[in-house]
Amino acid sequence: MRIEIAENHYLEIAKPGIEEELFALVEADRDYLGKFLNWVPKTTEASHMLNFLTNNEARHLDDKSGAFAIYFQNELVGLVDLHKIDKGHNKSTIGYWLRSNMQGKGIMSSSVKAILNYGFKDLGLKRIGIQAAVENKPSRGLAERLNFHFEGIERAGNKLAEGEYLDMAVYSMLAEEFGSAAT
Repeated sequence: MRIEIAENHYLEIAKPGIEEELFALVEADRDYLGKFLNWVPKTTEASHMLNFLTNNEARHLDDKSGAFAIYFQNELVGLVDLHKIDKGHNKSTIGYWLRSNMQGKGIMSSSVKAILNYGFKDLGLKRIGIQAAVENKPSRGLAERLNFHFEGIERAGNKLAEGEYLDMAVYSMLAEEFGSAAT
């Protein structure tokens, strides 16, 4: 599945075949990404990415959720993930990461807006949430710029691989609020 955003900017369901490129992105930004994402220290070779991509493709076939590779100027620059859909409550959450040298260009904002459109309009979800480490100012800033509602802080909400816990800022958007998502 491919979601067109703009000329030379699109999302594509992440599947086997990009594991080497995806692993290279993680390797290049390992220290930065590892501050907030608990899977980074455990991802030590491309085969780990292959396992993730294989599972991701199956998840997408099951419930239409999944991680989408972000391409900008025909280059893989990150992922945005519509996490497993809670069908009983018609909701999901979004996670995302972007190569550090590509931040500040509006790439992730437009990618998240495209996933919101997919989740609310195509899948008919009622609620989509974002959780970001309290210290992760770029991630929190994105949620706030897109007019997500700040719900509060989940204390010790994410455990990193080293055993450290991060407090998580919790945000949500409802389907009827989606039209007010800023740029």
